[in-house]
Amino acid sequence: MIKLSQNPIFIVGFPRSGTTLLQSILATQKNIFSFPETHYFCSIQNHIKTESTGFINPNCLVRVFKKIEEKTDLKFSSEKIKIIEKLASSNQLNIKTLFEFLVQELLFKHEKIDLLSDFRWVEKTPGHISHVNFIHELYPNGIF
Repeated sequence: MIKLSQNPIFIVGFPRSGTTLLQSILATQKNIFSFPETHYFCSIQNHIKTESTGFINPNCLVRVFKKIEEKTDLKFSSEKIKIIEKLASSNQLNIKTLFEFLVQELLFKHEKIDLLSDFRWVEKTPGHISHVNFIHELYPNGIF
């Protein structure tokens, strides 16, 4: 598993404001990779239940996996699900970690990034505009 860059580019905005064009332009650049919209912070996160410690309650994961598949057309392998469930059961899975599992899977599905050691990823979900402050807390070096 690759370690994701912690300075991603998040493209947010309103419908028909040019977010897809911007994503397409950025994706033409060397070592910049993008993938389909995740809807993670504006939709999937609504199904995540966290404990007071900030870690994800393992009991919500089945519903979350279903929502991820619905929104991204990505189905985690049974091996990956076991890893995620084990992390949740041992209070090591938080919202950012689960998001990064999703990002890694989407990048592997759509690109050959396993051959690269240095890259930057672009996440474009216009609806994340309402969650910029929270996303910025997770990725203080990210660009919006």
